[in-house]
Amino acid sequence: MERQRWVTALELAKSQAQVAHGLPPGGNSEDEDDLLAAGMGGGDGSGDGAGGVGGGGFSKEITKQELDTVVKTLSVRLEDLVTCSSLIGKHSIVFIHSFEVHLNCDAI
Repeated sequence: MERQRWVTALELAKSQAQVAHGLPPGGNSEDEDDLLAAGMGGGDGSGDGAGGVGGGGFSKEITKQELDTVVKTLSVRLEDLVTCSSLIGKHSIVFIHSFEVHLNCDAI
């Protein structure tokens, strides 16, 4: 039951993100196409729903290997996002400092 709520929440968030980015709801990104080709995606919703949410769930159970692959991919992406956030933070500090110096020069 817990898994069903997670899948439902993820599908809702995906749909909202697609609408916010101007994509048609239900369309697959390139990453999702890769997962579908590897047999890890949610299918077309016509499956029996054995492993997921009724009407739009997985058509088969997820194997441990598939789950490990997804977790590894998400871990790498999270690490990339943390690195980007750190770089943005550092560069913003330098930018703000430079901007303040520029303002001080104009005041003189």
